[in-house]
Amino acid sequence: MTPSLRRPALALLVGAAAAMLTVGCVPQPPAAPPQPTETQAQPVPSESPEATETAAPSETAAPAEGPYEITAEGQDGSVWSFEVTDIAVVETDAAGDAAEPGNQLVEVLVSGEMLEGAEPDFFHAFHIYIVDDATGSQYGLSSASNYYAEGDLFTTGTEPSFVDGVGIFHIPDTVELNHVRVTTDQGGVWDFTG
Repeated sequence: MTPSLRRPALALLVGAAAAMLTVGCVPQPPAAPPQPTETQAQPVPSESPEATETAAPSETAAPAEGPYEITAEGQDGSVWSFEVTDIAVVETDAAGDAAEPGNQLVEVLVSGEMLEGAEPDFFHAFHIYIVDDATGSQYGLSSASNYYAEGDLFTTGTEPSFVDGVGIFHIPDTVELNHVRVTTDQGGVWDFTG
C-alpha cells in the first residue's frame, strides 16, 4: 500500500475504532415515573408503632402511594403498601404450644396491599425481624419454625390485600418488644419503633 493510501485507511480504521468504543455511551433521557393509581382500600385505623424509613429499596421511580404507612418494592419486584400494626407476647401458639423456658412467643401483626406485581407473596418479598436494641441482635420468622399462628403471613401474605397477618417469633424473654425491622435483599430497611 502506498503512503498516500495508508493515511486515509488509517483514519478510517481509527474512526471505526472510536465509533465502536463509544457505542452505548450516548446518554438516554430519564424514564418517566409511573402515574399513581387509585386504590379502593382505605387505611385501617390503628395505634401502630412509629415507623422510620432508613433506606430506599431501589433507585427506580417511586411506586404508587398505597393505603398504609410504607410503600416499597419487594425483592420479587412487586410493590406493596404495608405497616406493622401491633406486637405482643402470646402464651401459646395456635396449636397450644408454649415457648421454651427462657423464651417468649411474640406475634407481630402486619397489614398490606399489593399495588403492582403478578403473584402476591408478601412473606417472600420482605424479611421481618424483631431487633434487640440492647445487643443489636435480630430475630427472624425462622426463630419460630416449630410454632404456628392462625392467620400467619405465609398464608395471608399470598392475598393481594390482608389485615393483621401474623408473624410469630420465638425469642429470648430478655428482648424488649419495641423494634420491628422489615427488609429486602436489595437493601431496603424500614424500622417500626415504639
